[in-house]
Amino acid sequence: MLAKGDWDGQVAESAETNNVRSTGQIKVGPNLAVSALTTPSSAAAGVAFSVSDTTVNQGGGRAAATKTRIYLSVNSSLDASDVLIGSRDVPELAAGASHAGSTVVTLPASTPGGLYFLFAEADGGQTVTETSETNNTRVSSSLKVGADLVVSALTVPVLVAFGSTVNVTDSTKNQGAGPASESATGFYLSVNSVLDATDVFLGARPAGALAPNTTSAVVTPIQIPAGTAAGEYFIVAKADWADAAPESIESNNTRSASLRIGPDMAVTALTVPASVPAGGSITVSDTTKNQGTDPVPMTTTRFYLSTNSSFSAGDVPIGSRPVGALAAGAIDVGSATLVIPAGTVPGSYYVVAVSDGDGVVAESLESNNTRFRVLSVLAAPGS
Repeated sequence: MLAKGDWDGQVAESAETNNVRSTGQIKVGPNLAVSALTTPSSAAAGVAFSVSDTTVNQGGGRAAATKTRIYLSVNSSLDASDVLIGSRDVPELAAGASHAGSTVVTLPASTPGGLYFLFAEADGGQTVTETSETNNTRVSSSLKVGADLVVSALTVPVLVAFGSTVNVTDSTKNQGAGPASESATGFYLSVNSVLDATDVFLGARPAGALAPNTTSAVVTPIQIPAGTAAGEYFIVAKADWADAAPESIESNNTRSASLRIGPDMAVTALTVPASVPAGGSITVSDTTKNQGTDPVPMTTTRFYLSTNSSFSAGDVPIGSRPVGALAAGAIDVGSATLVIPAGTVPGSYYVVAVSDGDGVVAESLESNNTRFRVLSVLAAPGS
């Protein structure tokens, strides 16, 4: 809309080029759009489902009756390659009016599994002249088509012996909307919870063909490779490990569970007197245990005086005791006489016992070898 001062040129002016002002564009006529679109999160090829939309006339003029069309797309942009799968009739709409409805659609039976998008297009076929033809479509969130295999549960033993066979229990589920063809679930030994090319394949078990929302639960014996070092590991289970079954999502097929392999030394009990004068001696008792799954040779449990409850390189060694060879699960109970350095400043300290104090045993867990007790160091007699 334009406004012009002295529109008929009756006034002689100093400037005749600045008489006009514009208010901006005024859109005349209808403007159809899809203001809401509701779709399922998953679907199966060849199976009918319902899509709901609201088509609105957000222009200033009346819109004749139209059709809102529904398309299937492999991406979030509507183009000529997308597949028309249904439409619904939209009645004449006055300015500002809307019409909500549902369309029953069916994906082509040949649609492969994968992630897709649904589009609703107002005035499909462009039978109405609109003030804007670029805002007629609305896209859905992603639509999963076909099967979707996951490992929904995984159980492994916590402690495992070198080279042993362990029972791994998994549940492989098809959580998609379409049937899954024959597949197998594979198992890997990993140093972390993420499957990658460095992980060791341990074997697989058949999961069979799975209808939507069905599960195959199986106990599978798995051999731990000979020569595997002691330490913390993960069993990673991967549904459809050989990628034999087409799926809507291929990135959610794995689940992991931790386990420890080998011996595990720990101080499970420690008794320390309440106090001692600087330069004095105390007798402490401890229980050192091999709480792992493999035997260990003779070791030494060492004792330190510390200003805190954590063992560190700055702690003061104050004694030790020998520990005999231990079978898996065995304990050694013993005592040791510890001497507190004469120059120790009176105060509150900690006696820290460290199993396998010389680090001669490769363990499944190296961070649980210590136990502490509080000790009050008093002033030396006569000081």
